[in-house]
Amino acid sequence: MKLLLKILKIINTLIQINFINLKNKILDKKNFFLFHPREQLTLIHKYYLDDFFNDKSRYSILFGHKLDQNLGKNYFFIKESFLKYIFFVDIFFSNNICDKFTPKSKKIYIHHNIYDSPMVRPEEEGAMLKRLTKYDFIFLPNKQSIEMLRNTFLRHKYSEKNLPKFEDIGYAKLTYLEKRIKIINSKKNSILIAPTNFRGFPNFTIINNLREIIDILVKKYNIKIILRPHPSNRNEDFYLKIKKRYEKFGNFLFDVSENYLDTYSKSKILITDISGTAYTYSFLTLCPVVFFSNETAFSKVNYYKKLKYFIDRDKIGTTFENVSELEKKLQYVEKNKNSILKSILEIKKENIYFDNVKNRFNYIVNKILNK
Repeated sequence: MKLLLKILKIINTLIQINFINLKNKILDKKNFFLFHPREQLTLIHKYYLDDFFNDKSRYSILFGHKLDQNLGKNYFFIKESFLKYIFFVDIFFSNNICDKFTPKSKKIYIHHNIYDSPMVRPEEEGAMLKRLTKYDFIFLPNKQSIEMLRNTFLRHKYSEKNLPKFEDIGYAKLTYLEKRIKIINSKKNSILIAPTNFRGFPNFTIINNLREIIDILVKKYNIKIILRPHPSNRNEDFYLKIKKRYEKFGNFLFDVSENYLDTYSKSKILITDISGTAYTYSFLTLCPVVFFSNETAFSKVNYYKKLKYFIDRDKIGTTFENVSELEKKLQYVEKNKNSILKSILEIKKENIYFDNVKNRFNYIVNKILNK
């Protein structure tokens, strides 16, 4: 009985989506479909994508997801394997990599990192690139991100003519957050720790030093210490044990909010490792970042040295390798916060589309539709 109900629910969902798409086709309206393939990451992208795709006069946008919960109007629970039964879609979007798509659609991957940070560890690049070649276009925030991804393809012996087409369109998430942080009058009363997905970059993660770092901060600093795990890891035993260990400290906070705007706005320094959030944080808050850097692992990946993500670390903050250096590095960024602020503003101005992100997006999409 449960299986039958599940099948009927899927059939009903497909009928609803296809009816909406067919009606729009008759009305000569373009259909967009954005799919969230990763349950744990759906809600951290939903809020700003809802805002970005809110122009109903130009197109119809429906969203697919794999969370077994109601996410609101225009959101449909559907498994990736059933996308092939959704018709009349002009453009299919995702901002995590998919393997299945709606048929006869232009397929666009919207990259969700603001800088040219590594997307996966070196030994997984080949599999990632194979998946990305299924897309027609890849939208990236800036030219250095395009250069990073193109060079990754070329390093793996792909021919330039066989690559998806790259477009730099800016970073919608930052545009959304900047509009809202201006109306938040938050006191900078915390230090934020936000590691990357430790399963994605085991040789570069800060987590092996995390307890030692938190010990120092909660005991020696009379401000809030906020730990924000990567959404992919936040329910894992490692972090649940960390939460239990430090919740007795009044100045420790374990943050699992979907939208990090409030947390970011309250912090004056970010401690991270190889996370792409470093530059989003820096550009949004104009505050410094202290990077944990495993120099032994870093030295073994030659092409990392050419990425601006690593080159610019000392422009938006500083780095440390041993926990014994941490306090000295925190003092350094506090002392030099004015010069770091100036440097952040310069890098930000050079690299990102801001005021015209939506116009840029519409311009590129219209070119794709009219070809």
